Amino acid sequence: MWAIGFLTGSTKGEVQNLTEEECINVFLPTTPNPTSGFLLFVPKKDIVPLTMSVEDAIKMVISGGIVTPPDRRPEAERTKPVVSAQTYEEVDVLREKESAPVLVSKGQRPFERLEDAKSTKPDED
Repeated sequence: MWAIGFLTGSTKGEVQNLTEEECINVFLPTTPNPTSGFLLFVPKKDIVPLTMSVEDAIKMVISGGIVTPPDRRPEAERTKPVVSAQTYEEVDVLREKESAPVLVSKGQRPFERLEDAKSTKPDED
């Protein structure tokens, strides 16, 4: 599963410093009112740039996908998939709330990584 989001800038400050990967700020609008939505901090390596215009993307969001712009990429590019819709790999359930599991990579629970960061002391010369 993936969604159309709008890149709004590079992640900086504490949010970036807590993250190993370089992140990008992504605004994920809601349908049909794109003035509401979510701010996500997405690893740059996970972003898939599209060639459609911002205007076409907004039309698609507002219409709930009814208005879909044509793929204007060259034929050779259109026939080669770039991403997979498969999302589940090796994951653990971090917690369940209201029957909705929150998944994290095995051994990568945020509090464990934060504790590791706090216990690591800088090299003393």
